[in-house]
Amino acid sequence: MAVTLFLVTKTLWTASGSASIHHVHTAQWGELIFVIFHDLDGCRYFYRDVKQIAANRGRSPDTLKVAPAIYVIVRETETIAWGKRDLIAGMANPVDSLTLLSEVFNYDFSCHGLDEPLSAEVLSSFTGLRGFLDRVVNLSGKKNPTVREFLQQQRPWNHLVSYPCSWARQS
Repeated sequence: MAVTLFLVTKTLWTASGSASIHHVHTAQWGELIFVIFHDLDGCRYFYRDVKQIAANRGRSPDTLKVAPAIYVIVRETETIAWGKRDLIAGMANPVDSLTLLSEVFNYDFSCHGLDEPLSAEVLSSFTGLRGFLDRVVNLSGKKNPTVREFLQQQRPWNHLVSYPCSWARQS
């Protein structure tokens, strides 16, 4: 699953999913595309695909930039930076996660037990984020994953945790 955010003439547009229709829209309108991928192969495929689609539509692929979507946490020291990251991670609430899942799939997950397998009928009723659904099914190894398995795959964005002196040494 890819979640893509891109900037078009100073307006933020979003497109979610790994379906080719999202790649076409991204290739046509995207300038700076922030992506979240959970494996390098998926990211490479997306990069090549949107660049090729842009070229096929008469747009220079060089005008399209792809970057990882990450939270950057910089503080005075490494210890303070990691403390801030832990604070952010600790704010996650399981009820909020269930609510977010319900929003992205337009489905009320609260009517199921955490360990109840979701039927094929329920899964086919989901709208939105089909790539996320596919990832949960693939990673769970089950054609009928449970609500808990959806929650386990709902990861926070990547974090870059650092402090100014370490960045200065890396430059």
